[in-house]
Amino acid sequence: MQPEELGTQSDEGRAISRLPRCAGNKGVYVLHRDDRGKTEFVVLSLSDSLASIKPFAGNEIEFATYYMRDREFLVDLEPHVTH
Repeated sequence: MQPEELGTQSDEGRAISRLPRCAGNKGVYVLHRDDRGKTEFVVLSLSDSLASIKPFAGNEIEFATYYMRDREFLVDLEPHVTH
């Protein structure tokens, strides 16, 4: 997936589609950089509290949330997130 395709994906199963609609979400930014033939993505989701992250991420919010098709696009699936 190329960075310009992120905004054109209609697959509702993608986190990037769900994050802005989560209660308490204050914004979503997707940063990217090309490095030696690969593109690294960083997703920043701004929320009003840690509690508002739970409906999206589950009770263990320190673990990354991935979807079935993510393995098609991502080289590394980081197990943890930073809040």
